Amino acid sequence: MGAVTVLLIVIAVIVVCWAIAMVASLWLLARRNRVAPDARTGAPLHWLAAPSRAATAHRRLRRAVSGARAALGGMPEDAAVRGDVAASIALLERQAVDVDHRLVIAARCPAATRWKLVNDLEPQVREVERIGSQLAEVALMASPKPPGAGEGLAALAARLHALADARAELDGMDGADVHLEPTPAAGEPPALPPAGVQVPGPEARAQVRQPVVRRGRQPDG
Repeated sequence: MGAVTVLLIVIAVIVVCWAIAMVASLWLLARRNRVAPDARTGAPLHWLAAPSRAATAHRRLRRAVSGARAALGGMPEDAAVRGDVAASIALLERQAVDVDHRLVIAARCPAATRWKLVNDLEPQVREVERIGSQLAEVALMASPKPPGAGEGLAALAARLHALADARAELDGMDGADVHLEPTPAAGEPPALPPAGVQVPGPEARAQVRQPVVRRGRQPDG
């Protein structure tokens, strides 16, 4: 076997390996682009990073479903609510796939129609996100907690509660209506009225402070 033949075989092997790697990469990207693992999607691969509104809504659907499925995977097999959570997540996946299919169709329409159709699907996307987060929360509550996590969270909650109480007291001090008496001059004791003596009001004090005008002697006529 000549050197040229060996070189051709090596090149052919490299090309075949490169083609297999490309096909495998595209297959993995297509799987990752699905809203549900078992449901194919018509969303193009560039929706994995495209900034359009339809692509962003598609990624939001994927995150909602994948988050709920990840929380379900952390639940114990003998959890009492595992069956209900799994059935709810399966229903959520079907709803998300349906909304995603409509997003793909809307993205293929003209610009004016596309904007309206995608905007009409926005409430359904938000609903999928809301239900997905609730299912994930239920699954996490039924999952076993790591040792020591509760104590750390309790200490953090206690600190936050104390901080909130201190802030409330500061806000109360800022809003209080405080009246300060005038400070007496240096070396003079504060003038306090004796018990039972009524302190004159401002008008009476003004009359006392008014100077007395003396009448002079009128000249003889």
